[in-house]
Amino acid sequence: MMQVHTTSNPLTAIILILAILGAIADRHYKKMGGDKPDKSEKRGLAIAVVLSVALLIMFAIKVRPDNLSRALGEWMGQLACWVFAGWEVWRWQIRRDNPIFPDHVE
Repeated sequence: MMQVHTTSNPLTAIILILAILGAIADRHYKKMGGDKPDKSEKRGLAIAVVLSVALLIMFAIKVRPDNLSRALGEWMGQLACWVFAGWEVWRWQIRRDNPIFPDHVE
């Protein structure tokens, strides 16, 4: 029987949970009339995703084939989490700089 050894990083889980809470807060902020991401912010997110995919491709070229699928799976999860968290930190700064006051909500 083959044993699978997995390593889990609790920091990634904590960051993912915080990013999800940030996404919920951002959805509420936009629903209340807050600033939505503009074209340049969306372009920045797309660039981060493309760079992450390029990094995965470069990593796939360097890793031995017998470890490739496991290594790519781990890296893909990590990169997706960090890009998502980075986006939510950016959106948190937008919410902090442009607060919505209850008397200005329509």
